[in-house]
Amino acid sequence: MIRKGSLARRKGSKYCLHLRRDILSHDYPPEGEVCIVVTVPKEKDLTYQQRRVRAVEVLALKTSIDVIHNGKLFGPCDMFLFDEVKNEG
Repeated sequence: MIRKGSLARRKGSKYCLHLRRDILSHDYPPEGEVCIVVTVPKEKDLTYQQRRVRAVEVLALKTSIDVIHNGKLFGPCDMFLFDEVKNEG
């Protein structure tokens, strides 16, 4: 379970088809990179990140997190696009 302080890896592009490309390149870390979760997961309206497929916008309440990768803060990010990195020890 992803929580504040966890290490998380961003999933591949096949999981991101619902996002606008400009949002994905600006507000999300690169694919496959490990990040540190710096906020508690919380419900947030991420409608502005979605590709518009209908004439009417649908509210996109998603569980969101903020992450740090290489000293840069990214967020809010859809938590569905991340997997927790577990200790193999």
